[in-house]
Amino acid sequence: MRKMDEREMADALLVEWHDWTASYRPALGVERTSATCRQALSSRQYEDSTEASCSGLYVNEMKSVAFCVDQLPIAQQVAIGIEMRNRGSRARVWRNDNADTYENAVEAIRPIFRRRGLFDGK
Repeated sequence: MRKMDEREMADALLVEWHDWTASYRPALGVERTSATCRQALSSRQYEDSTEASCSGLYVNEMKSVAFCVDQLPIAQQVAIGIEMRNRGSRARVWRNDNADTYENAVEAIRPIFRRRGLFDGK
């Protein structure tokens, strides 16, 4: 099995980050639970210890990726979003003439990822 280079690792992190951000559901003011169940907590009894400990690490990693993306100019942030949406639709349906290219965005974010330690241990 060959080792991924930094460009492939950056691309993989951006794909994971985009999937993670797509799962976000904002609070719209309507409770998700009944008033009688608000104090209930999940016991996590069916998670193994690795899964339970790694979920927090994954969230922290995705927050670090989000921080790095926020450091890019808007045109490169848009390029990343367009590329991820196009990959999700498996077609080139999204575009923006004012956006930079995805390749430029990945090249720009790699040193930021490196400074944040996101390539360590991968």
